[in-house]
Amino acid sequence: MDLDTRIASLPSFSAAKLRLEWERVHGHPPPQGLGASLLARGIAYRLQEQAYGGLSPTLQRELARLAQQLERFGELDVERQLKLKTGTRLVSILIKAGALRALGSEPSNAAVGNDDVVLTVAAKLARTGREVRLVVAPSAKESATRRDPALIKLLVKAVAARSAVEAARSATLAQVAAAQGHAPEYFAVLLRLGYLAPDIIGAVLAGLHPTGLTRQKLARVSALPLGWQVQREMLGFSGA
Repeated sequence: MDLDTRIASLPSFSAAKLRLEWERVHGHPPPQGLGASLLARGIAYRLQEQAYGGLSPTLQRELARLAQQLERFGELDVERQLKLKTGTRLVSILIKAGALRALGSEPSNAAVGNDDVVLTVAAKLARTGREVRLVVAPSAKESATRRDPALIKLLVKAVAARSAVEAARSATLAQVAAAQGHAPEYFAVLLRLGYLAPDIIGAVLAGLHPTGLTRQKLARVSALPLGWQVQREMLGFSGA
């Protein structure tokens, strides 16, 4: 059974079967009180993490920095630009003048109207599920202006919630939520978002998320897909 089929089958499992599967992939039983939906999300996340990789060391350090800041001050300083430089290189793209004319984009200056155009940009190869894409990031200035403190704060709490649940051994879900300072209902919302694809979390921290994605909109997405690629498509990251 391939990974996508395996993940798609999880919602049909009984709670007892989900608990056994959680224990198999995590190496320990889940906290008591973790419902079927969150059990399935935790299993799906771990399976994809094993297949595709989880949060990069750079993201983990930034999340830890922001979580410490949030604990100490209650707010976040997102002015420091998150730089994900690994694998970045200059890429030259040749655009034929004839292709531009065919698109109705012929330059108005006749002296250069027959010249091909070469664009050189900083880009990197990024894996999105089973695909590898060439990602061209905006300038640091543009990205910094788009970092959303409220959205980042939500995801910092969400990742902390997931980490707390994965580290729990004998505690109940209510006890884990209380230790994190949250009511059980809100903790469940955070935990659901903690199972977002790592590259979605990284994009939000870097200010590269879709412009329409806000804290309120993300927190209200109750039917979040289990599969990372479907998450990207639902939230508008597939073409970002």
